[in-house]
Amino acid sequence: MYWQALITAIAIFVVVLPSVPWWGQGPLIATALLMPQLILPLVRGAYVWYVALLNAIVFGFACSLVKLSLADIGHFFAAAA
Repeated sequence: MYWQALITAIAIFVVVLPSVPWWGQGPLIATALLMPQLILPLVRGAYVWYVALLNAIVFGFACSLVKLSLADIGHFFAAAA
């Protein structure tokens, strides 16, 4: 799970989707990276797919918010120089 979260966060910070607003880029990328896990066959017990999907959406939005905040901080320091 750690590696999936790390790769998702890196992908959100690197990929820019120009036709999608900032708040939608993270959830879209996180959900796309989650799709292979959702179609895997169930190995043990009941796999709660909707919890994983909700987690991807919330985590993606949080990463988008951090990306926007860091970009604003970067613009502030670039303007000050």
